[in-house]
This record gives sequence, C-alpha cells and structure tokens, in this order.
Amino acid sequence: MELGWSPSGVELTTAIGYSRYRAAGQRDQTDLLIQAFGIAGLLPGAFPALERARAMDPDVTAADLTARFRSFSAYTREDARERRFNWETRLVSTGAGPWRWIGGVFLNDYDSRGTSFEFAPGLTEFSGVTPVLGGLPATEPVEYYSLGSQSVEERALFGEISRELGAGWRVTVGGRLFGYRIGTGSLTEFPYTPAYNSPFTEFESDDRGALFKASVSYRIDPVTTAYFTRSEGYRIGGGNNFRICTDEEIALLTDRDPGNDPPQSGCIYEDQALVRPDATTNHELGVRRSWRDGRFHASGTLFSVDWKDIQVAGLTPFSAQPITLNGAGARSRGVEFTGAADITSALRLRGSWSYTAAKLSQDSPGLLEGGADAFDGDRLSGAPRQQGSLLASYNTLVGRRTGLELLYGYTYVGDVFTRIGLRAGGETLPAYDLHNVSAAISRDDWTLTFYADNLLDEYAVTGVRQTPGHIGVTRDGFRARRYFSNVLAPRRVGARIRYTF
Repeated sequence: MELGWSPSGVELTTAIGYSRYRAAGQRDQTDLLIQAFGIAGLLPGAFPALERARAMDPDVTAADLTARFRSFSAYTREDARERRFNWETRLVSTGAGPWRWIGGVFLNDYDSRGTSFEFAPGLTEFSGVTPVLGGLPATEPVEYYSLGSQSVEERALFGEISRELGAGWRVTVGGRLFGYRIGTGSLTEFPYTPAYNSPFTEFESDDRGALFKASVSYRIDPVTTAYFTRSEGYRIGGGNNFRICTDEEIALLTDRDPGNDPPQSGCIYEDQALVRPDATTNHELGVRRSWRDGRFHASGTLFSVDWKDIQVAGLTPFSAQPITLNGAGARSRGVEFTGAADITSALRLRGSWSYTAAKLSQDSPGLLEGGADAFDGDRLSGAPRQQGSLLASYNTLVGRRTGLELLYGYTYVGDVFTRIGLRAGGETLPAYDLHNVSAAISRDDWTLTFYADNLLDEYAVTGVRQTPGHIGVTRDGFRARRYFSNVLAPRRVGARIRYTF
C-alpha cells in the first residue's frame, strides 16, 4: 500500500509492504554424500554389518563393504517459511528555489524458519544401525536433519540536502543513521552418528552507525555536467549457528590422513562463529552530456570501491554445510560508458560498456574451501573485467492502425574466475556474447511477437558447481558427478500473443 500527500512545496509518501512465503523442496544428495563423506562416513566407526563381515574376513574395510551398496541414493525434503514487513516514509521538497532536500524513516522486520531432512533409503537395513532423531528411534532412514531460524530488525533515518551555488555549481550532502538486531538459531542432527549432533544454538548480534554521502557537480555548459561523489555502503552481519569443533575433531581434520576424519560433524572453527558486517567506501567521477535537443546522450564514469571485511560463501569444515565467512578487504576500480541516440524518430540505439578490476586488497587466510588461503592482489570470483550491451529498436506504423517494433539486443560478458585468484581448484570461464532479436506487430488491443533468443546458438558456460578436482572415483568406488557446468539456453525461437483488456 502506498499513500501520497502533496501540500504546497512538499510531497509526503508512505509505502507499507507485508508478505508471507512458503516453499517445499527436494534435492538429490547422492553425489554429495558418496564423494564428500563416503557411505561409511555416514555411519559409526564400527557398525553391525561391518562387524559381521570382519568375523569372516578380518581384513575387510568399511570402504570394501560400502562399495557393495550399489543401490545407495539420497534425497532431501525441505520446508521454508518467511514473513516480512517493510515501512518507509519520506518527505521531499518540490518547491522552486536553490534548495532541494529529502528526509525519511525506514523499518524492516523479517522472520524465517526452515527444516531439511535427508533420506538414504536402505541405509538402515544395509548397516544394521537404527537412526536416532530427537532422542527417539527413527522409523525412516533419516541421515541428516537441520532446523534454522532467523529474525532481523532494521531501523534507519535518512536525509539529503542539495544547494545551487551559482555559476553552475551544486553541492549535495546526505546521511543515514541505522541500527539493526539479528538473531539466528540452528540445530543439526546426524541420526546415524548422534555423537556429532549440534544442539539448538542461538546467536544474537547488533550494530548501529552512520553512513555519509557528499557530491559536487559543475555544469560546464547547458548540456554538459561533471560531478564527483563519495558515499558509504554497509551490509549487516550475523552468526553461523553451529557448535565449535572440539580439539579432537580439529586434530583429526588437520592431520595428514584424510581416512581418519570423523563422520559428518556439524561444527565450525571458533573464529567462524561471528559474521562481521562488511562496508564499502565508494568514489565516483563522471561527465554527462546531451546534444541535438536531447536526441543524443553520453556519460563516462570512473569509479573506485574499497571493501572491508567482505562476506563470502563458505562451508563448514566437516559436513559441507553452507556458512558465511569474512575476508579481509577488497578493491574495485573501473570505468563505465553509456550512450543513447535517437537516430531518427523511429530508430533508437542504447549501449553501455564497462571495465572493472576487482581484487583482494589484503591477505585472507583460510578464506577458501578446505581452508585454502587467498592473498592480496587475487582477482575476485564472478566478476568479469569487461561487460557491454547494445539495444537497437525500430518503431513505425504499417498503415494507419498497425504498429511494428523491431528489436535487436547484444550482450557481451568477459571471462570470470570461479574461485578467488583461481585458488582451491578455481577455473576461468571464457567470455561470450549473446544476440536476441524480435519483431512485434500491434493492432488495437492485440500484439503478436516473433522472437529468437540466442540467435547464433552460442554455447557458453555461465557457472560451475564445485571444481574439476571432484571428477573421478569415490572411496567407495562410485563415479563422482558433483562437478558440472551451467550453460546458456540454446537458440529458442517462438511466438507470443498478448491481448490487453
């Protein structure tokens, strides 16, 4: 709901939003379990089936036995619920004069709760172990269970004021006072190895502070403006809700024999419990120009972003559960150009190009998977150095009542790293470009559109799961399939019909 009121010289706007969300999901976990842990890693060190096998052959190993479990599979059952309430009120000046200002208040309340069960059909019968869930024997082969909750409360006051100084100069200053509280809770159980359970753990953190912005612009001539802006950004922190690993678990994990690592264990290192907020300091220097009565526009921008305590996705040391980790610092430097041209009343062009160098600015020990270190100067993952786009549109009338619109879109994405600095098994995904075309015919309330997405049928990898090092045979003798690539959708040609009531 949005309410507006516009008395003389000001405009008051209040926006209120409320939403509820629920999702049920299912994922195949077979490859994760057989490669990350091995089937024996889901079971106690000694279990009835292994003891019976060793009674006949003392030299048999758990891997020898589990390699015979050829029908092993695993899947999840997940449930998630969210509730969100947002409220923002802002007052904006609309009157004439050299002063312009805006002020407002912002509120955000968010709650979520989710559960995940992992099932391994046949594991109980194969191993002879009865899983224990919530302190009671489980009637289903539940191999893993987790419960997580989160609540976030954010409050902020913000404002900005600008002043025309004459001779083409304008100065703007602004700020935001903020505060937040975040509470998280987590429980993890391993029904076949309950000794490694993590009881329900709650974590609360809060912070408050101020962000500032300042900008100065100069109108060089009636169609050209240069500007400089300095601003600050901020993202809230939180906690990773897992118990701290014991000295015994850490010793087993860090020795040179991966074969004696404990089974799945929902624990983290002590320095991973707190997720610190990350913050940026941003600088931007640019020029904007228009000419030919506004038919042509162009802008160029130099930008610099200094990032402190960057938050990146990580995994728990043992059970490969997702957590958030903090790196040290990063920096992003680059340039961006945009342009628009109305060649004729029917033909229009829009385009952009950017170059970005995004790197770590400090060493970040243990930041990557498996505890691998990242270092000052390492290029950030997922950040192409070059990107560009072009959109050409042609609109005209065919006869007196029929409209024709032709569109051509081009996108270029440069190469990206899958891991910071290509460390911990990272690889480079090559650059690619994409062409899309469409033709739309409109008459009265009807529109018929013919389109071709990925016109040249470009094959390109847009992302990967895991690293090539996961290709091979697991300790149980199964072929691993955890590594795979996401690719562009192939050429797609079709037609759409739309009727407007």
